[in-house]
Amino acid sequence: MAKKRWFTRFFTDAACADDVPVRGAAPFVQRCFHRGATVVYLTGRDIPGMLVGTVRTLRDDGFPIGQPRVELVLKPTFEEDDTGFKRRMLDPMNELGTIVATFENEPGNANLFHHRWPESFAVLLDTQSAPGAPPLEPACIRVPDFSL
Repeated sequence: MAKKRWFTRFFTDAACADDVPVRGAAPFVQRCFHRGATVVYLTGRDIPGMLVGTVRTLRDDGFPIGQPRVELVLKPTFEEDDTGFKRRMLDPMNELGTIVATFENEPGNANLFHHRWPESFAVLLDTQSAPGAPPLEPACIRVPDFSL
């Protein structure tokens, strides 16, 4: 019962208002965008429950959103597994151009991105990850935040 209540409160548009960006993230993404990068937010959030709140939070926190060269990619349903969804999106990501770097808070996903695009930088944001996460591949980069 408690887990169900937690899920129904946390994975909602309203709960997105409580998101706190990783330190330095918005200025970092803005700099990349203004230098010509295509920005892709590939997230395990779902369209029905979190699209509106995610867009609002990105906008309010100063991230590029709603303009050319910015993509927001969310799961079509809450029930779809996050890693499976991200794995399914690997080929479509190639259509957007050369993958220069990926940023992820789950070690398994950072490893997935590294194996798919070994010539790019696979960066793990060492913030929080699911219990029992696999070890990070040695070629991946681990950072606490986006402060430069």
